[in-house]
Amino acid sequence: MIGFFRKIRKKLADDNKPLKYMRYAIGEILLVVIGILIALSINNWNEHRKEKLIEDKLLSELIIDLKGDLEQMNQAKTTGNRIIKAYESIVYSLENDLQMSDSLAQHFNYITTIFIWFNPNQSTYENLKSIGFTILSNDNIRKEIQNLYGVEYRSFEKRQELFNSEYLQTLDPLQSEYLIISKGNFPRDYNALKDNFLFINTLNNMKALHSWNLHSISDFNKTISKLIADIETERIK
Repeated sequence: MIGFFRKIRKKLADDNKPLKYMRYAIGEILLVVIGILIALSINNWNEHRKEKLIEDKLLSELIIDLKGDLEQMNQAKTTGNRIIKAYESIVYSLENDLQMSDSLAQHFNYITTIFIWFNPNQSTYENLKSIGFTILSNDNIRKEIQNLYGVEYRSFEKRQELFNSEYLQTLDPLQSEYLIISKGNFPRDYNALKDNFLFINTLNNMKALHSWNLHSISDFNKTISKLIADIETERIK
């Protein structure tokens, strides 16, 4: 195309037709400009496509991380509910003067279960930080992710640390004074515990502590589940 215009330009110059020559020259320039703009447009489209592929991969991996976190917390909820049931069963048996049994012995074993520590999956989030949050096209999802990992996770971890600290401080004297650890936390003197208000009150306090923690986990699960749902909706678009 450019060679064709050059031939016309030469002919017009030879024929001494400057006005027509100028028109063709301008047309040639416009064609070059249009060609550059088209090339830039194609390049931008390719770059945008690459960024979308990277974004989709990151969001897909983030969903896997978040679902892994949910699984951790669901395990913690299962453990917490089991321990709460153990507290309730032991307190009920003691207050109603029931005899020791194998099932009750299992409940005594559960009350000393160490609660699961939460270890969030942050590999994709750290990767996203290194790439830059601007790779995320949805502003709301970007804010949700930054808030979850930058604020909510830290707050939740602090609550877990507080819970575990309080739990262990209460658990240690309970084990050393009332239970035989080598026999599956079997009570040293079960019948004596029936009139031991301090022991019963301690179990009720620990039950309340676990209930608070389970409530915290449930609220946090809702936050993570909402982000997963929002990401999955965005990926469908």
